[in-house]
Amino acid sequence: GINAEYGLFNFFRKERKGVKSVSLSIETAPTVMATKDNNKNSKVVQRREEGSGLCKAVPSGDTVVLILQSPSAGGPPPEKEVTMSSLSAPKPAHWKGAKDDEPFAAQSRDFLRKKVIGKVLNYTIEYIVEGNNNRVFSYGTLSLNGEVLNNTVVSEGWCRVKPPTGKNVRQDTQDLLNLSQQAESEAKGIFGKQTENSVRKFVNLTPGATQKLLAHTHQGVVESVRDGSSLRVSVHANGQWYEPLVCLAGAQSPVFRFDSATQDHKPEPFAREAKFLVERLLLHRDVQVTLHGVDKQQNAFGTVLFNGKNICEELIRSGLAKFVQWNAPASSAEAWKKLESDAKAQRLRIWKDEAAHVSRSPAAPTGVAIGVPFEGKVREVQGGGSIVVEVGTDRKVLPLSSIVAPRFLSIKEKESGKDDEPYAHEAKEFLRSRLIGRKVTCTLDYIRPRVEKKIDKPELPEKPFYTVLVEKQNIAVKLVEEGLATVTVHRKDDPCSPNYDQLLQAEAKAKQKGKGVHGKSDAPTKPLDLSKDPKGAKKRFPFFERAGRQAAVIEYVFNPTRFRVVIPKERVIINFALSSLRPSEDEKILAASTQWTRDKLHQRDVEIEIEAQDRGGTFLGYLYMKKKYFATSLVELGHARISGPNISRLRQSTELQTLEEVAKKEKRGLWHNFDPEEEKRRLQQEEEEALKAASTKKEVLLEVTEVIDGCSFYAHFLGEDHKRFEEINKEIAAAEHPLIDPAALRNGTLVIAQFSGDGGWYRGKIEGQASPGQYRVSFIDYGNSDVVPLGSIRKIDPKFSSVPPAAKECHLAFIKTNPVDDDYGREAALTLRDMVWGKQVVGHIEYRSGNTHYLMVGDPESEIHVNAYLVHQGLARVEKSKASQSHTNAVATKLREEEERAKKSHIGIWRYGDDDDDEY
Repeated sequence: GINAEYGLFNFFRKERKGVKSVSLSIETAPTVMATKDNNKNSKVVQRREEGSGLCKAVPSGDTVVLILQSPSAGGPPPEKEVTMSSLSAPKPAHWKGAKDDEPFAAQSRDFLRKKVIGKVLNYTIEYIVEGNNNRVFSYGTLSLNGEVLNNTVVSEGWCRVKPPTGKNVRQDTQDLLNLSQQAESEAKGIFGKQTENSVRKFVNLTPGATQKLLAHTHQGVVESVRDGSSLRVSVHANGQWYEPLVCLAGAQSPVFRFDSATQDHKPEPFAREAKFLVERLLLHRDVQVTLHGVDKQQNAFGTVLFNGKNICEELIRSGLAKFVQWNAPASSAEAWKKLESDAKAQRLRIWKDEAAHVSRSPAAPTGVAIGVPFEGKVREVQGGGSIVVEVGTDRKVLPLSSIVAPRFLSIKEKESGKDDEPYAHEAKEFLRSRLIGRKVTCTLDYIRPRVEKKIDKPELPEKPFYTVLVEKQNIAVKLVEEGLATVTVHRKDDPCSPNYDQLLQAEAKAKQKGKGVHGKSDAPTKPLDLSKDPKGAKKRFPFFERAGRQAAVIEYVFNPTRFRVVIPKERVIINFALSSLRPSEDEKILAASTQWTRDKLHQRDVEIEIEAQDRGGTFLGYLYMKKKYFATSLVELGHARISGPNISRLRQSTELQTLEEVAKKEKRGLWHNFDPEEEKRRLQQEEEEALKAASTKKEVLLEVTEVIDGCSFYAHFLGEDHKRFEEINKEIAAAEHPLIDPAALRNGTLVIAQFSGDGGWYRGKIEGQASPGQYRVSFIDYGNSDVVPLGSIRKIDPKFSSVPPAAKECHLAFIKTNPVDDDYGREAALTLRDMVWGKQVVGHIEYRSGNTHYLMVGDPESEIHVNAYLVHQGLARVEKSKASQSHTNAVATKLREEEERAKKSHIGIWRYGDDDDDEY
C-alpha cells in the first residue's frame, strides 16, 4: 500500500522498538482540526487505551494529529487527533472562524510544534468525547522518549490547567497545577507581558501586497494543505502577517472538485494520496517560500522548500503530480521532466491508465510530437490566433497556445446583426506583417481534449496548440503585449503553453498601458468592404484613379488575375483585376496557376495602380510586387494570356507580347498544348457554333433588378416594351394618386406604393398585412418588396394597371443552388449579384415554365458564362430535371463537365465529397 511505498514507517518502526502496541477501538478522527464540542449533546466516555503514532500536525499548543500504523483499506493511513487532558492552550487564527490569534497562540503552538513535529509520540487516552455528527475527540497524555509533554508545556507556561471539578483532585492534576503556579510566578509563556508580537494579526493579501512579496524568499509555516499542489502558508513580511495560498510552481496534482449534485468536494483519483504526502512532509513545518507570480485567476504560484528540498520533485517522482513547464524553476525543469517520463514508463498512480503516445491521437499532426521543434514557412494568417505553416510539402494549421484573439464572425453570426469582434482586423494584420512568408520555429505544446456538448455550449473536438518563434521571439507574447489578444484562463490541471508566465506578464504590461482590447477608447473602425458593394465602389473610382500607385495587401487570390485587396491607408477592401489579362480555362492549369500566384501574393504587401473599372465594380489596373510589374511573371510562365481590345494601351505591352510568344513556343502553362493551326480551327468552330446557337434561341439583353438567391432573379428585358415601361414609370412619378380605402387592401390588390429606399412611387401588389397600419408590398416592375405604411399607399389608375409587369421572373437554366440561409447558398447569391448587378448582360432563353424564364446568362464585358461559372466554383449543381437530361447542346454538356471537375476538386458544396442528393 501507500504506507510502504512512501517509506514513511521505516524509521517509524525503529522509534517504536520496545513500545507496547495496542489495537485501536475508537473511530479515527478527521484529518482536519476538530472543534471541541462540550454542549449538552456531547457524550463523555471513559476509555483507556495506549499506542503511538507519527506526529503529522500540531493544530494548537495542546493538540497533535498522529499518523497511525494500523492498516488502511487503500489510500492514506488512519490518523488520530489527541488533545492533552486538563490543559487549554491559546487558540490560533481560524479557530471557530477567528481572524486573529488569541494572545500567545502562535508561541504556544510553535513550542510544541518544533518539539514533536515529525517524531513518534506515545499516547495514553483517558477518555473520549462523542460530539455531534459522529465527531470523536480523544483526550489523554502524550510523551516523547519518556518525557511527559503535558508536564513540559505547563512548566514552560504555554498551557493553562483547567480548574478541577469535585473535591477529590487527582495527584497528576495537582502536579500540573503546581507546575502552572510556578510558571505563572516566573512569568513564563502566556503568563508573561503581552506585546504587539503576542498576537498575529493577519491582513488580506491584496494584488499590491502580492507584488511586494514576489521574487523574495520568506520564512513561513505551512498552515494547511488544500490539495497536493496548493498550500496555505503563513509568512511575516514588510511588518505584516499574510497567509497566501501558494500553488506549487512546476507541478499539478489531482484536486478535490466540487460536486453541485452532492454539494461536496469529491477527490479525483489519487487526490487524497497526494494531499497526504504533502501533509506528511510539510504540514506545520518551517519552510522557505518564494512567490514567482500570479496566474490568470490571481492565484500566487511559487516554490516551497523544506530543508532545501522541493516537494514537487517527490510528487512527480511518485506519480502524484504532472510536470508543469510554464512556471517550473528553470534549474529543475529538465530533471523534473525526466522524473515524469520515468513515472509514466512505470505507470505510477496518475499514469496508471495513461494512453499511448500522443502521436496516436487523431488531433496530433503526422510527424509532430509534443515538445519537439520543427521549422516551416508561414503561408497564411487565418486570424489573430492561428496561422498556416508549410512544412515540406504539407501545410498545417497552427493555433497559438494559451491565447484568445478577437474573432471574425461567420456569415450566419453576422446575419443575426453581430459584427466582427473589436481589434480582430488589427490582430490579424499584426501577425501578417510579421510572419507571412517568413521561416518560423514551431513546437506542439499540448492537445486540448475533446469537450462534451452541453446545453449552452457546443461540442469541441481535440485540438493541438503551438508555440511559434520568429527570430527566437514568441509571436504570441508579442501579440498579447500589444493588447491584441488575451491570455486563456486555464484550469489548474489544464495543459497550457510552456511560456504561460511570459504571456501573463505581457498581458499585465498591456493592461497597465491600456493597449488594444484593454484600452478605454473605442476600437478602430473595420475596413469598408467595397468588394460586396458595386455602387459604393463606382462612387469611389475617381478618387482611386487619381491616387496613382498606392500600397495594398492581397487579401485573397481568386485566380492569377483577380484578387480581393486591402488598401490600408484608406481602410477599404476592393475587388481588383489585372488589366487585359485572362487566366487559363483548363481546370488543372488554372488550379496550378492560382496556387503559384497564391504562394507569391497571398497576404503579401504589394502596390497597385487603378486605371479603370468594370460594370460590376471591380477595379482594373496594374500590380507591382517588390517594385516589379507582376503581369510580366504571369505571362512569361504561361499563367495568364493577353486579352482584350486595348492591348496596345496596356503598360509594357510590347514586352508582354514578346513574353507571351516565348511562353507559346516553349508551351508553358496554359500554352502546353498550343498548336497554331489547331487554335485557328478551334476559334472558327466556336464562332460557327455560336452563330448556330444564336439562330435557334431567343437572345435578350437584361438588366437585373433583384436577386432572390443564387440562381433566381428578376430582370428587365430591354427593348421596345421596356421603353414603354420607362414612359409609364415617368407618368406614375409625376401623377397625383388618390388615397385608397383600407378595406380594399386585400391580397393581390394592385396599388401605387412609395418605396422606402428612395422615396419613389411605383406599382405594387399587396401581399398581406405586416402589422396594424403596415402592409407587405411587392413591386411588380422590379421584383423587390417592402413593408409600407397605409399613408404611403395610393389607388392605382386603370391605365397603369393594364400594363404587364416589367420585372420578368428568371432562373439560370439547368442549375440549382442551396437556399440563402446556407453558407454556400448565400455565397452563390452574392456571387451572382456581383456578376450581373448594375450592368447589361445577355440571356439566351432555353425554355419557359409558367411565367418563369430559364436562361443561359453571359457577361459580354468579362466574357464570363454565369451559369458555368457558378458550377465551376462549386456554388451550384446541375439540375436533375427532364429538360436538363434531354438537352444535348454544348452548353449543357459543358455544365456537366464543370460539375464533375468541381466534385473532383472538392470545392464549394462538394468540399466533403459527392453530396448530390435532393436535400436542397
